[in-house]
Amino acid sequence: MKNNLFISVIAVLFLISCEKENDNSSLLLGKWNWTYTYGGIACSEYTPESTGDKIIIEYTSDSLFRRYINDTLIDECKYQVIDSSLVFDGNKAVIIKYDGFLTQAFVMKGLGKLYLYDVCWDGFEKHYNRIK
Repeated sequence: MKNNLFISVIAVLFLISCEKENDNSSLLLGKWNWTYTYGGIACSEYTPESTGDKIIIEYTSDSLFRRYINDTLIDECKYQVIDSSLVFDGNKAVIIKYDGFLTQAFVMKGLGKLYLYDVCWDGFEKHYNRIK
C-alpha cells in the first residue's frame, strides 16, 4: 500500500513538472482576425469567404480570451500560456490552456501572424492576422 502511494505521489509530481508557466503570453495580447483553417479527419479547408464568417479572437492582459463571430461574442474564458509536451508525439510546445474549453499549441510568425493548432491527431490548424 505504501508503495502504491509513493508511486502515485511521484507520478503527480512528474506531471506537474511537465507544465510550467510561459512568459510568451504577451505576444498573444490583442485582437486577431481569422484568415484560414485547415485539418480535421477530412483535411478540410475553410476561409471567411467559404463560410461567410468573420471571426475575431482576443487575448487580454488579465488572461481573458474572447471569440467573436460576425461581431457577436461567442466565447469568453480565462486562459494561461504554458510550456508542455504534445500528447501525440511528446515534442515540446507552447500551449494555451482555456478554462472549460480546449487546449491549443501556438506558433507566431513575426509579430503579425498567429497559428493555433488543436492538440490532437485530427485537429485543425487556424491562421490569424493581428489587427492593428
